[in-house]
Amino acid sequence: MPLPPANAQQLRVTDVEASAIARALEQHETTARNLANRNCERFRLPTGFKVVGTFTMPGGSTQNAIVTVRNISRTGMGCLHGTFLHPGSAAALVIVDEQRQPLLRIMGKVVRCEQVRVRVYDVGVRFEESVPLETILPVAAHDESQGEHAGVLKHLEAARNALLDGEATAIERALTALHALLSERLQSASKRAQDAA
Repeated sequence: MPLPPANAQQLRVTDVEASAIARALEQHETTARNLANRNCERFRLPTGFKVVGTFTMPGGSTQNAIVTVRNISRTGMGCLHGTFLHPGSAAALVIVDEQRQPLLRIMGKVVRCEQVRVRVYDVGVRFEESVPLETILPVAAHDESQGEHAGVLKHLEAARNALLDGEATAIERALTALHALLSERLQSASKRAQDAA
């Protein structure tokens, strides 16, 4: 496994603080303007997974880092980091699991870096190539264009994320939407069976 370099920069806040910052940023991102710019579904990494790597600044200096991932898609990720990363910096990253085994190697570029509080930066990284997230996130194998189960998996993922965040109202919304979708599917299947009989 690639161990994070000894001089790796990382976020210096607790997991609870990082989660609260990430939630606040994600609530802000749900505006119509931000959603319109997205073309890939976002996911969260499983608990214990990390992203380690090296950022090479436009001037040539490098920074080893362990970043706190807010969300990830096939084309990029949003993460929190403890120092400023220059837009245009090259990113050579590795997603590692809880046993620190490498799962995916990713090349990308920093496209934005905004300070959200003292020593906390919200960083956007765009990947050079589409990343096969389904190799580490089974729910990613079922996007909207890949069959009738995509909606169910999307609502289950939303409920899982709400559980991780401890947000009771978000859990209830996700489970209500899932129930409605499953009821609709059951009625549709029942009607098809009656029509076939």
